[in-house]
Amino acid sequence: MEKGMSFLSASGQAYMECGIAHWPQEWGDDLEFLIYGDFQPPSQELVLPSLGIVVYTEPQEHWLFKTARTVLRGRIKLAERTVGGIIDASKKINILLGVHHLVEWGNEGIGWWSQITHYQCRFGFGRPFDIRPMEATILSLLALPEDVRKKIEWALFWIHGAKQLSDEIKSSDLVFRRYTGYWNALECLVDAASLLHPVPKISRSEKQSKIDQFLLDKGGKLTIQDIETCYRSVVDIGFVGKAHHALSKFFSEKDTERYYKECFKAKYRKNSLYDIRNSINHGDVDPSDPFEAARIQQAAGRLDTIVWRLFGKILHFNAPDDRNGKFGIPLDDYIFEHSNG
Repeated sequence: MEKGMSFLSASGQAYMECGIAHWPQEWGDDLEFLIYGDFQPPSQELVLPSLGIVVYTEPQEHWLFKTARTVLRGRIKLAERTVGGIIDASKKINILLGVHHLVEWGNEGIGWWSQITHYQCRFGFGRPFDIRPMEATILSLLALPEDVRKKIEWALFWIHGAKQLSDEIKSSDLVFRRYTGYWNALECLVDAASLLHPVPKISRSEKQSKIDQFLLDKGGKLTIQDIETCYRSVVDIGFVGKAHHALSKFFSEKDTERYYKECFKAKYRKNSLYDIRNSINHGDVDPSDPFEAARIQQAAGRLDTIVWRLFGKILHFNAPDDRNGKFGIPLDDYIFEHSNG
């Protein structure tokens, strides 16, 4: 394992390296993949020299693609048969799919899959569907004030909408979609908690006194960062302040500070859950890079824990425990590659 590489990143690299070591002879120096979606098969073979991609006309069958109208086989030229070469090819395939979605005005769902890049396993069935364990939680939800209940309903929407069925295609970009869904759920839960336990309001004179004291503590000279800190701590605490307040109303002081730090104040800022969410939403991560996906999946373990435990506190159900990061490695305890500096 490369020094400083997370378990998920190392696993992803090992999976691709294993695929390279057992490369199908008939592929030559091309990467074969499948494109699936709502489109109809083309009337003739599609050749895109600019991307080095060929898409064939004959529809394919595969157990993964039960709902796709069409599945086609494609090939892409590799600059080199290495992990880096495969990542570069993945970016080009994503360009093809993204532009297709663009020119079709978003009317056709489309995706791709390759046995080299997309780990896939089949799972057995889960537990029998049973309403009895749900009844107490449903009653807790319905007993909440209407404005709080609406926030919780949206949070529930975001988490169940982010989960795939076991037999559906697992593509790396879904890690980013799921992460965004769980962060949206967290924001809804913070809003709900703030409605249940409003942030104390202070008068204008109290705010002025706090500002005066802040200025005095700084010796009368403020940096730009000081001004921002003063504004966020006194005038408008914003979402970050609301989140800290919400966490403090449901968790111990130790857990509150740990979750707050992981969300907003991680040692390496790019690893804070909030900054990861922003980097996804603003295009600062590479969805084609499996190592970036692994880094975010690692962080998602912590985000999931916070969301589930906050749900448990508000709806009084048996949420998963958090035993020193059992469901995810605390971000400051692990240095992710591609993320520090």
